[in-house]
Amino acid sequence: LTEMVPPLKLVESMAHGVPVLVTDLAPLREIVGPDLEAYIVPGFGGEAIADKLSELVCAGRAPLDYAALATDRSRRSFGWNDHAGTYMSAYCGDNTRSMVWAR
Repeated sequence: LTEMVPPLKLVESMAHGVPVLVTDLAPLREIVGPDLEAYIVPGFGGEAIADKLSELVCAGRAPLDYAALATDRSRRSFGWNDHAGTYMSAYCGDNTRSMVWAR
């Protein structure tokens, strides 16, 4: 496995309240944050994922609770308005700093 994980699918899923489990890779751990730590799988195999799913079901973790936490985290930490300038600078250079972003 690689530590180079493209996070867009994870962030989009969280923004829409889709329950996700992530393996314990640093970039994924950073995205889910401490509020959703229960959804981090400590291993990488199918058995570890099955064990985590079973643990969450038996503990009564409600998908709607997860959805609310995940949606809030993704909007608070990864909203487009917060990061648009960074993307534009990366792709278009420094001449984008004067652009005004519509909300």
